[in-house]
Amino acid sequence: MRKLFLVSFAALAGLAPLPWAEAQQPPASPQKEASKPKAKKVWTDEDIRALRTPADDYAGQKQATKQGTEQAAAAQPDPATKPAAAKKEQITTRDPFVPPKTAEEAQTRLAQKREEIRGQQELIQQKREEYFEETNEAIRLDLKKSLDRLTADLREAEVHMRLLESSLERLGSEAQPPRL
Repeated sequence: MRKLFLVSFAALAGLAPLPWAEAQQPPASPQKEASKPKAKKVWTDEDIRALRTPADDYAGQKQATKQGTEQAAAAQPDPATKPAAAKKEQITTRDPFVPPKTAEEAQTRLAQKREEIRGQQELIQQKREEYFEETNEAIRLDLKKSLDRLTADLREAEVHMRLLESSLERLGSEAQPPRL
């Protein structure tokens, strides 16, 4: 009895198989296991994202930024290779001109544009004074660039003011009834 107890205890503990249990198990056929193809996992985007670490994300962002910078540098032509005629910058309007619909709107916008021009002229005058008083060449260069931008903005505002004046004249003539 003690022997049976030890054998059954050993079998439960996984140390030794039961002698009668070997007879009940069918023999394993190596052919069946070899003929079954192993199912392959299909990876989805979610699986791949789950595997990525924050360091991977950072490295990807850094690489994308570097590629964007390189592409932008490649897209910009070298100013030294441009002919002299192509060096002139064309003034592009920052604010497209939208014609006023009524004479009152034209008058209001014209008054605002005149005030804007006055402010720009004062700012240009202050920048010119700073430019002529400055002795540091790097600061003078920055002031010169700022003056160029402000001057371009002033020219654009003056063009818009002339367009508003012509729109006001046109709207004023349309509002008057024809004389008989």
